[in-house]
Amino acid sequence: PANPSTPVILIGAGTGIAPLRGMALELDHRRRNPNKNNGSVTDDNGSNGNETGRNVLIFGCRTKQEFLYENEMLALGAAGSLSSIHLALSREPGVTKTYVQSLVITHREELHELLMAGGGGARGGGK
Repeated sequence: PANPSTPVILIGAGTGIAPLRGMALELDHRRRNPNKNNGSVTDDNGSNGNETGRNVLIFGCRTKQEFLYENEMLALGAAGSLSSIHLALSREPGVTKTYVQSLVITHREELHELLMAGGGGARGGGK
């Protein structure tokens, strides 16, 4: 979004992590470089665009071993560029099968709050 204070919901439903990684890195870049973020733009709430919005990543893979860029995504979470990371594992031994759509339902209140706050989404489509 033009204003980095707008929340972003990243949902990977069968796309792999690459498109979501690109967006997460862009969000991180904007967080670290607030003076380059359209600071002259003011949204309906009077924000000047320098605050970072709450950004959520919901992603799924078969096993934790397939979670490419895991350390990078966790670092983005620790830095505050991703507010929360929710991982669905559908084939991890010893773990109940979880799918992305199940996580959307589980975290529906958080997602609803972000959408009502003007959040948008980046969705990767599956097959």
